[in-house]
Amino acid sequence: NTINTDEDIVLLHIATHGSDDYRLALDLPPLELAQLTPTVLARMFADSGIKWKVIVISAGLILRCRQSRRPQRPRRMSPRSGRA
Repeated sequence: NTINTDEDIVLLHIATHGSDDYRLALDLPPLELAQLTPTVLARMFADSGIKWKVIVISAGLILRCRQSRRPQRPRRMSPRSGRA
């Protein structure tokens, strides 16, 4: 079967790690996969012609912190604004 771009709903769920430059880490050794940026993902969907889409991304961001005597507490995201 093929996707009916006018009627079907496409659900894309990505669970991975993110980087501090907003790239999604796509690692599957021994394969060498290109990293996925928001721009690339948007272009892929725009080029596909798919009208209805749901994109769920679960990506933990690993920040490099300078060492200090006291570990810093992670900032919590505000559920309303999505900002830290």
